[in-house]
Amino acid sequence: MFGTPEEFRPFLDAWKDNFTCRVIKINPHAHFQEWVESVSWEEGHYIGYSMGGRILAYLMEKKKILSRSSIFLSTHPGGERLQTDHAEWIKFVQKNSLEIFWKKWHSQIVFRTPQCETQPKKKWSKNDIIAFFSHWNKTAWEWDLKRLHENCLYLYGEWDAIYATHAKNLRMQSRCIPEAGHRVHIDNPRQCIETIDLWRT
Repeated sequence: MFGTPEEFRPFLDAWKDNFTCRVIKINPHAHFQEWVESVSWEEGHYIGYSMGGRILAYLMEKKKILSRSSIFLSTHPGGERLQTDHAEWIKFVQKNSLEIFWKKWHSQIVFRTPQCETQPKKKWSKNDIIAFFSHWNKTAWEWDLKRLHENCLYLYGEWDAIYATHAKNLRMQSRCIPEAGHRVHIDNPRQCIETIDLWRT
């Protein structure tokens, strides 16, 4: 699982009796390739949310991991620049407090869902956030998620019109998660878990 422990807690609790689950975190003090080489990759089932999904696809493309199944949660397919360059976000977080950064980050239209105000705050430092954007840039535009399809599933929220459109352009199977926005695994974790379990059987 590529993400933070608090985000994936429902998944860890649901699968602990059947799987050995671990959350793979970014090392904010390492360059991207150093981090890639430092993590032990075993054959297994992988889940990536947003940037975590992009890193997962990157590792699959580079043959760094062998995946029995790969689940992409609200992951940008690539092949185009985002409206705001990540370098600008890095400058913004360096100049402002974390509170101001998160307020601006969550004001983006993709996060404007009924659940938005009830979400837990990320326990990230400024170094974590800078690493997030830096590592994302390393994987973002070299490849296209549209090439992946075998044993891959894409989940998006019903309130997330932008990523619903992305899902239509992918070769892999996709599922819409009800009562969820961009953060499908936080908005409706139970439905995500049930959908993944059903897909794998």
